[in-house]
Amino acid sequence: MKKLTTVILLYTFAFFGFSFKTKKFPDFEYLSINSEKINNSIFKNIKFVVVIGHFGCPPFMQFVKDCQDSNVDDSFQMIFILENTNSQINDFNSNEVNNWSQTRKVFGLKPLDGIVIGECSNENLKYDGKNLIISSQCRRISKKLHSKSSPSMYSVNDQGLITNKTKGYVIGLSSNERLEIILNRK
Repeated sequence: MKKLTTVILLYTFAFFGFSFKTKKFPDFEYLSINSEKINNSIFKNIKFVVVIGHFGCPPFMQFVKDCQDSNVDDSFQMIFILENTNSQINDFNSNEVNNWSQTRKVFGLKPLDGIVIGECSNENLKYDGKNLIISSQCRRISKKLHSKSSPSMYSVNDQGLITNKTKGYVIGLSSNERLEIILNRK
């Protein structure tokens, strides 16, 4: 009986121990919207929250609005890896009238700044009659992280290891309370 209990405990520990291990953020290399080459070396000596999402996703857009409306603490930096092209992000940030800038204005957002990456090289737009259907354009990093949620947030330490992940966005509460929960400060 002791042997059976020991074996069960060992298997349980092995299963849970391996499934909760900290893992390395997947390798990536992209050009930001500012034409800067960004890859995993950016994690050295700095803590980041990597946010993965796409334009037109209401929870992602609410997260961006909360970040823009709040005083997010400076103990970490954010990287936005968007399932859009850099051209779409530039259109989103533009003051010119286009589908992407109109999406930004509908959600009451300011242009995105900081480290912003469009991970798609080609647009994959779909129309329903005259209406543009805005959805995910590509999902390379999301697939590596086994996430289908937008937004997905990953806390990455200064060695490039994922220390926490949150998928989706909280509803209700104030914007500061939502961010505190997402950034695990509560």
